[in-house]
Amino acid sequence: MYEQRQSIMVALKKKNSKHSSVLSLATAFSIFISCLPLYAVAKTCDVVAEGTTFDPNNKKTYESCDIFILDPTFQQMIDGRNKDDNSGKQELLTNSRKIFHEGPVLFDDALYFTTNRLGEPDTPVWGGVPDDLYLDQYIDIMKLDLATNTLSNITKSISPKLLMANGMTKTADGKNIIALSQGFNTTGGGIYEINRESLVSTPIVTSFYGNPFNSPNDIEITHDGIIFFSDPVYGFEQGFREGLPPLGSNVYRYDTNTKRQTIVAERLQRPNGVALFDDRKNGNGCQIFLSDSGFEEKDQTARGFNGFGDSLLYSKFDKGDGCFAPEDSPWVLQPLIPVGSGGIQDGMKVHTSSKTLLYCDNVHGMWIFSIPLNRNIGLVNQPCTQLIFSQQDGLQTIYILDEKKLFTIKLNFVSYETEEPKKKLKKSEKKIKRK
Repeated sequence: MYEQRQSIMVALKKKNSKHSSVLSLATAFSIFISCLPLYAVAKTCDVVAEGTTFDPNNKKTYESCDIFILDPTFQQMIDGRNKDDNSGKQELLTNSRKIFHEGPVLFDDALYFTTNRLGEPDTPVWGGVPDDLYLDQYIDIMKLDLATNTLSNITKSISPKLLMANGMTKTADGKNIIALSQGFNTTGGGIYEINRESLVSTPIVTSFYGNPFNSPNDIEITHDGIIFFSDPVYGFEQGFREGLPPLGSNVYRYDTNTKRQTIVAERLQRPNGVALFDDRKNGNGCQIFLSDSGFEEKDQTARGFNGFGDSLLYSKFDKGDGCFAPEDSPWVLQPLIPVGSGGIQDGMKVHTSSKTLLYCDNVHGMWIFSIPLNRNIGLVNQPCTQLIFSQQDGLQTIYILDEKKLFTIKLNFVSYETEEPKKKLKKSEKKIKRK
């Protein structure tokens, strides 16, 4: 058994404050890295016959199950893996703090992500100016070197600073990072590009007709530079934004080419995760997936119980070529999957060629949703907040973030275009045999 443990001390210097009662942003903490054995074998449970009566909360019956097959089409995603060494989830990293939280961005050489709110989130302390903050809440941006398995904190190297970073994604050309700032105190949030080499941050958009954003949460971008992002009011509820929200809890579309912004969805209580299926190259338009964490009440303000906007996964579909261009509106907001009280559907990502959506549920695990079938087809029994993977076909590593732990699991992504001819071929073969 191979086991390596490494401790990295991240020391943050304390700033001088004129206010003796103000706690410094800087805190020292240890990052404990564990490389676990690479031969955990997953137990797969077929629950197809149970349909939506399947209860993943039934720990007594399903406690030993690692992967659930909810539809026969999911079988191909768990086929083709070496059952001796990579069929199960692997615990890659652990930490004493909630650092594996949001915004994973995967490059060939590195994985970037943002932490949860660190410090003392229940006791915010105001003071200072945006360039010299004194607040006992902060968020770090982390970088994991995939070759050396070395984790580093790049927050202080980014200039200008990003206030309370959250969701992130790649730029349209795939070279750099687009990061969301949730803002701080009276300073609103915004969208910024971070150069991977220089770590210089450049604002892309920070307001809507002069109104600052609330606390931007999740983001996606198309190959032609159209950005979609959610902007709930979490910053005001969680104490790091002051005053009242200047805008509603909306999901926006921002065209970086025309610098025009429009509202895509406004009826969600707390818009959270955003994922995009851009199939315009095949003449099938765009489909956006949105999660609403409105039902979650713990440590937040009370929500309504009107049945619309309460912890649900939604989608909108646009058949046009503009990918939710305002001239193609309106679009129907279709409810898909509920999560129920106590849970949040958050991190989500579309694997384009296989037409598959993977999304996180912090209670049940990582769900696999077939876009053509419009239903869940599989479940990995590992609660999570975020996930990320390559867009390549075949066996791919999925990185699963779960606050204090980072997991990996491998699934086989099969292109939907190559899968369809096989089905047609089988049908034609049957006809020949009958003749």
